[in-house]
Amino acid sequence: MEPEQPGTVEQVRGLVSWIGAGRKLTQTGKITLADARALVALLETGDTIDPAIGDRTFKTKSSQELYHLNLLVEWAKAARLLRVTGGRLVPVKKNARVLEDPSASSTRCSRPCRASARRYSPPGGSAPCSRRSTPPGCGWC
Repeated sequence: MEPEQPGTVEQVRGLVSWIGAGRKLTQTGKITLADARALVALLETGDTIDPAIGDRTFKTKSSQELYHLNLLVEWAKAARLLRVTGGRLVPVKKNARVLEDPSASSTRCSRPCRASARRYSPPGGSAPCSRRSTPPGCGWC
């Protein structure tokens, strides 16, 4: 039996908590690879860093390759829980109290989840919110 995957709302909460006062972004506006490695383990996104196929290992070169982590960051930004300012990812202080209320968190995050899932779903996906386009534990799709 597999261990329980955290739900998306819990992952977003963990992401915002981990961001703290703010984290530096790359020049392209993505999370640094070192931060991404820590977040994949902390949030249990299911992304694979340095995947191995057969006897060959493919190095992860950018956090942009980590699909589910990028979705979580985009959802947090779309839900106005995080924002980018001055090359840093920072929490939106006005909306910090939303994270303390589970029902408000679900409501705040559900709309961006659906919209992002439609936008980022793979071509030819059967449904906009298929399991392929959402992280493990998404309770809205």
